Amino acid sequence: MAGITNEGLTIKRLNEVLDDLRGEAVPIFQDLVPPEDTVDTSDSSTIGRLIGLVSPSLADLWEAIQEVYQAFDPNTARGIPLDNLVMYAGITRNPPIPTRADIVVWGNENVLIPRGITTVRSTDNQFYTVDNDIWLVRSDCIGAIIRLDSVTAGNTYMIRVTQGYNIAEATVEATGSDTPQSVLSKLHTQLGIYSSIITTQLGANQITVESNNINDSLAISITGVLIHKIKGKASAVNQTVGSIRQEANTITHIANPILGWDSVTNPFPAITGRDTETDEELRRRFRESKFIRASNIADSLYSALFSLEGVESVAVYENVTNTHDSEYDLPPHSFKAIVLGGDSREIANAIWKNKPLGIAPQGNTTEEVEDSQGYKHDISFGRPDLVNIEIDITLSVTENFPSGGVDQIKEALITYGTNNIRVGGDVIYSRLYTPINSVSGHQVDQLRIRRSGGSWSTSNIPIEYDEMAIFSANNISITIA
Repeated sequence: MAGITNEGLTIKRLNEVLDDLRGEAVPIFQDLVPPEDTVDTSDSSTIGRLIGLVSPSLADLWEAIQEVYQAFDPNTARGIPLDNLVMYAGITRNPPIPTRADIVVWGNENVLIPRGITTVRSTDNQFYTVDNDIWLVRSDCIGAIIRLDSVTAGNTYMIRVTQGYNIAEATVEATGSDTPQSVLSKLHTQLGIYSSIITTQLGANQITVESNNINDSLAISITGVLIHKIKGKASAVNQTVGSIRQEANTITHIANPILGWDSVTNPFPAITGRDTETDEELRRRFRESKFIRASNIADSLYSALFSLEGVESVAVYENVTNTHDSEYDLPPHSFKAIVLGGDSREIANAIWKNKPLGIAPQGNTTEEVEDSQGYKHDISFGRPDLVNIEIDITLSVTENFPSGGVDQIKEALITYGTNNIRVGGDVIYSRLYTPINSVSGHQVDQLRIRRSGGSWSTSNIPIEYDEMAIFSANNISITIA
């Protein structure tokens, strides 16, 4: 029976509407024909033509009823009805967002690169606006070039680098035979033992000191030497909203020059923006946000962070024991959220609203939030270290291989990585064949993978809990045998 029942909604299709109207017309019009005749409801009859005239509208009404019925089911609702449904879970459809890139800059000390009015340009003419002020100062930087032009015997020359609780220090007392280069060489040797936190490079009359992780800021103190250049970091937002992919080291031009600002680049692929969230994407996020009002802290924190605009991936780790967790570097009774994408201030606020009382969150990024009483709190969370994955493929192709097949395979691999690899997720070797084989007309003769700069392998690539594997076209090599 058509209509709403305990099993759901059943509607009439056009052929069923026609059959029903023809059946109903026979007894109604039977008195208008001789007793021995039957009412003609065929398509060529007058009654049949009238039925053919009204039945499509009735079938449309049934379909309209189905649309209304499905508008109350998040699995089938579309557009505004779906927006209305997911609002009950406290989420809204994500608007389009621009591509966002981490950038690093070199320049003179004490130079300010202001946010909002400063732009940089990529090699493919994409323009990006610097999203936060960059102060090139020794007390908060990610690197510096330190020079020494002359030496005085008996003087002390010192470089101290502080990163959180870690301190790297080198001290040299010059002798009469020392030159600027020899003093710098001794300083460079001493700093070399701190390779776990900084990277140093000795040049002509200078040492370059850089943080191993652009998310870990340095404070640099010196005696007897000079700060020549400072390295800073910021984020930059594409001026065009939408899904625009930007490879590493392609944002290299300063569109608005500032005196004392020397260079800019993006050491990692940008976090690709997106168009307006589709219905299917919104449904998936609705399902993943089902714990947004949960009492379990990890589940509700995950949902709150994943619901933020621009957040691409989330991992939450906790230590409920009384001892330090060496696997995730967590003190007793603490937690750490690793978040890719999103605004740092919004992430910190989401953690503050969902964290357990009296438990300090951990991570390599800290933002200040204000509670309802006006008190300020430091909230920490983690930004993942991005691991560039290199892929080397050798193919034998047939006449069915498309002319743009190589680029299609690269795009398929990048899409696979974006959609399937999350923070802390290993790169599974065998799964790479699926996106590769989505393009027809070839066979894979060889497939090798590695972390950037590592050894080629045909095995899975393990990824640490605070890392995220990144695929980019520049790191995918395809050879046609």
